[in-house]
Amino acid sequence: MEANQEQHIKSPEYYLFLDDYRFPFLVWWVNLPEKESHKWVIARHYYDFVHIIQNNGLPKFISFDHDLDRQALPVYTEQTPGKNGMDCVKWLINICEINNLPFPACAVHSTNPTDGPKMGQVITEYINSKNK
Repeated sequence: MEANQEQHIKSPEYYLFLDDYRFPFLVWWVNLPEKESHKWVIARHYYDFVHIIQNNGLPKFISFDHDLDRQALPVYTEQTPGKNGMDCVKWLINICEINNLPFPACAVHSTNPTDGPKMGQVITEYINSKNK
């Protein structure tokens, strides 16, 4: 979706889990809603994440991982690194801005000790800026 394009966002009742190999029921260190539910849709990489939201609208809840499998990319080199969870967060913030939508309830379940907290900080700062 281009930055100047608006999209009709539906209101489905689903949860989105961004992780390259885990499942919601395996994430014990974060409190996720209905971990065993069929409502969870799994996105294994950035392109899954974008596609799912573009086709189904914003989810009720999102759980973010940071480090995503780069094998999903057609070409990966050091000059063109794969997209990660932070790229998903930034894309979603842009979509929420363009469409004047609230950022969905979310959690960061990434075990990356540096980038996981950074993702949480970016999300919190965005939500706080909208609440002013």
